Amino acid sequence: MARSPTILHTDHLSRPPKRSSSVSPARGAAFDILLRVDRESSYASELLHAATYEHLSSADHALATELVMGVLRWRSRLDDDIQQASKQSLAKLDLEVLIALRLGLYQFRWLDRVPHHAALNESVELVKRARKQSAAPFVNAVLRKLSVAQSNSNREAKFSSPEEIASAYSHPSWIVERWIRQYGLDSAGQICIHNQSPPPTSIRIRDKKFIAGGITLAPGALLASAFLAQSGDITKTQAFRTGQITIQDEASQLV
Repeated sequence: MARSPTILHTDHLSRPPKRSSSVSPARGAAFDILLRVDRESSYASELLHAATYEHLSSADHALATELVMGVLRWRSRLDDDIQQASKQSLAKLDLEVLIALRLGLYQFRWLDRVPHHAALNESVELVKRARKQSAAPFVNAVLRKLSVAQSNSNREAKFSSPEEIASAYSHPSWIVERWIRQYGLDSAGQICIHNQSPPPTSIRIRDKKFIAGGITLAPGALLASAFLAQSGDITKTQAFRTGQITIQDEASQLV
């Protein structure tokens, strides 16, 4: 009987991950942040804006943010799909292996401009970088299977039960059931779709004179003091660093 790859929990947590020139800065940062979110219950938003990642270019920081927040939004859906393609129970996988699989699959399903081969190859390299060399063939095989599987992420799909909606849009079944009782099946599905849509960057600002060049704003929907950032990186501005601008959802501002 052929031996399966060693992918159980056997890592040495005290050793930092190896640097790998074949892993992009954005994917490396996303992997490390997701690992800390799982292991330490850290806040992803705080880690993304930590000094550790200030060296990232705007493009790399944007991709890292997309990967981290996307994987967290869709984690249960990603895990369901990974389990279907894997002969190993997810509970038996090292966390590094599972996160690499989630990152690869998220790119397959939701990032149309990322070539599948790039997402697959870097996921394999992330496992090697985390000193899980023996799991690299396993990650490669699972992601190859998933890369050719048909995505069922059609926003117009029709569902007949709370369980189908919960699974498709990565929501807890109990809350979907509650929404169906209150609003009906179709409305519950629309709520889930809205919840899984990345929100615009809403900011609270005392005076628009603090906005530097390169930042384009649109009026908010609820408050005169709220604006939506349409282009540019608010976090790179002096106004953000000095507290003249605060990133805050409009609903929170309204409260």
